[in-house]
Amino acid sequence: VENYIDESTSLPVITLYGKNKKPTKEMLDEIDILAMDIQDVGSRLYTY
Repeated sequence: VENYIDESTSLPVITLYGKNKKPTKEMLDEIDILAMDIQDVGSRLYTY
């Protein structure tokens, strides 16, 4: 997935997949909100 601008909000979407494993300082300079979509691997851990 490549970086892109969301059409409905005009906000940048930055992917951390592939060569970019972590955000750069420039990517975080003007951030007010950070939303992450973490893949569900299907494992469930219970403490009872």
